[in-house]
Amino acid sequence: QMSFLINSYNASVWKVVVDHWPLESILNTPAGTAIWKTPQVLLLDTLRSLDWIETQLRQLKDSRIHFALNCASRSCPPLRNEAYRSQQIDSQLQDQTRRFLSLEPKSTADSGNDSVSAIFNWYRDDFARDTSLVTWLSQSKLAAPWMNSNSKPVRTYFWKLNQIQGSP
Repeated sequence: QMSFLINSYNASVWKVVVDHWPLESILNTPAGTAIWKTPQVLLLDTLRSLDWIETQLRQLKDSRIHFALNCASRSCPPLRNEAYRSQQIDSQLQDQTRRFLSLEPKSTADSGNDSVSAIFNWYRDDFARDTSLVTWLSQSKLAAPWMNSNSKPVRTYFWKLNQIQGSP
């Protein structure tokens, strides 16, 4: 169920982009910020919204899903070059979490860049209750800088479309 929902979400987001191409941001579609609330995804004979899919995923209580959902924006976690598969979902989510955190700006005293992704602010409750993720991150030394996200400034989310790596 998890892999099906993640794949449905990601494919639907990119279908919106393709259907309204060219555009600079998913927020420039006719739906604007309502894009997530608009029923547009046909799942099991019922039109569902992206928010509905995300709610179903959040109910599974695995906060790593926030690193798998791609909203077609530069501040989003990267889109994988493969579909999520139920037989590999755990390792794919671990890898996706590692990938997202490795792309996060590093917190160093000399860089002055001591902030966290808005994802950690928006879904703070999900991350706080997922003790297995917090434990894993602590053990893997990937936790900083967001482990104390309550005291860190949140970066502005960059809604421009993702670019193909290497393109301008």
